[in-house]
Amino acid sequence: MKRPAEFTEKELKKVGVTITDIRRTMLRCDKCGQYWSPNIQPGGRLPRGYWKCPNGCNVSNDE
Repeated sequence: MKRPAEFTEKELKKVGVTITDIRRTMLRCDKCGQYWSPNIQPGGRLPRGYWKCPNGCNVSNDE
């Protein structure tokens, strides 16, 4: 499986996430509608698991 930071917009859609603002890295859960913006790490890297809904909607037990 790819590291989360390597997911494309199409792959994010498969895990139930939509990018609503690419410049500010705003994400939205397709299931519950929750919006969030992950804290960008030094060097502009996205944190591991940045795509996981804060409400846990798109998290499975095998991740």
